[in-house]
Amino acid sequence: MEEWDKLYPGWLKLALKIAYNIDDYRFRLGAVLVKGGSVIAKGRNRQSKHYNFEMFRGLHAEIAALRWVSPNVSRNSYLYVGRLRMDNTIGLALPCSNCMNMITRKRIKKIIYTTDTGGYKVLSL
Repeated sequence: MEEWDKLYPGWLKLALKIAYNIDDYRFRLGAVLVKGGSVIAKGRNRQSKHYNFEMFRGLHAEIAALRWVSPNVSRNSYLYVGRLRMDNTIGLALPCSNCMNMITRKRIKKIIYTTDTGGYKVLSL
C-alpha cells in the first residue's frame, strides 16, 4: 500500500483502501464520492440477499456509494473507483453500463478509476 502514495491521488487511494479491506468477495472494488474536497459517500462491492440493484448477485461499489445520494447533492462531484485483484495488484475499475446509467442520473462530473495496467484514467461526463 505504500507505493499507492506515489502513484494515486488521495481519494483514489481511499477507494483502494476500501477495496483492500474486502475479504469476503471475489471482486474487490471501492468507490468514494467527493464534492468540494469532502467525502459525501463511500461504497464497496458486496454480496447481497436482495437483487434489485445487483448484477451477478452482488452490489457494485458505485451503486453502493450512490444509491442514497440525491442528484442535487451529487451534482458536479467526482467519483473515485479502485479495484484490487485477489493478488492485490491493481485492476480495471471502469464502471459497467448499469453503474454508468446511475452515475449519469446522479450528475457526476468526473470518474477517476484504476486501469488494468496499474495506472488510472479520468473520464469527464
